[in-house]
Amino acid sequence: MRYHEFLFLIFFCCKNFFIHASPEESDLYLDLLKEYYPYERPVEHSRDNVTVYVGLILQQIVDVTWFDYRLRWDPSNYAGITEVRFRRNQIWTPGAFLFKNIF
Repeated sequence: MRYHEFLFLIFFCCKNFFIHASPEESDLYLDLLKEYYPYERPVEHSRDNVTVYVGLILQQIVDVTWFDYRLRWDPSNYAGITEVRFRRNQIWTPGAFLFKNIF
């Protein structure tokens, strides 16, 4: 348990040292989130589904992937930026879910 607490403290203390954004990246964030509401499902039409892919190892969620059409941009307008990261509360994310396999 102490090991995990130590890793958490290291991450928490160091995470602010890695946040550097170019003016183009700042513009991209502002443009993408201008009229973005994280509580709305990322669908163009209300009857559309959101397909969420989940990767699991043992009992740990490793990866969750989905497509949000509202977060599209032309990289040539933002100095070639092709990937950005958001905090979980800034964008729509799939709700919490649990899997229980019975063998």
